[in-house]
Parts: sequence; structure tokens; C-alpha cells
Amino acid sequence: MEAKDKEYDKSMDMAAGRLSQLNDCLARIGFEKETVKTTDFNVKTDYDSRKDRQKNYQRVFNGFVCSHQLKLSNDFDMKKLSRALAAIADC
Repeated sequence: MEAKDKEYDKSMDMAAGRLSQLNDCLARIGFEKETVKTTDFNVKTDYDSRKDRQKNYQRVFNGFVCSHQLKLSNDFDMKKLSRALAAIADC
């Protein structure tokens, strides 16, 4: 899951909001909040390279990208897995 904004605080708030929304979606179908775990968390800067008028490349700041790698733990149950994937897609 990724969140991107020009401001660091906003990208972090957006990421926290998305994680909360995901937990809420999964809770509605019966998953415990503890079933979603962060396996990796990273914040990096994002830049593009663009040519200026003299045809020199310049780095242009796009913003901060906050990324969460998540894991959903559950006993193997195809119906529950199907509901979880549908909830994540709707979320």
C-alpha cells in the first residue's frame, strides 16, 4: 500500500488513514485487527528527470512516497480468503 504527497506529514497521514480503512474493511467481515501486520515500511523521495530549455536534465521533486508491505494472517479457508480479497478490492 502506498501514499504519496509533496509534504512528508501528509503522506504519513494518508498512509495511516489507508491502513485504518483497510483494517475497518477487514473487521467488517470478521477479521481481527491483529491479523494485518506490517512486514516492511519505507518512506522515500520521488523525483522525475526533465529537460530544461538548454536541454540539460534537472531533477524535479514529486513528493514523498510512504509504502507499507502488509501480510494478512489467517487459517486456510477459501471462503474467508475470497471475502478478504473482495473487501480489500472494495476498500
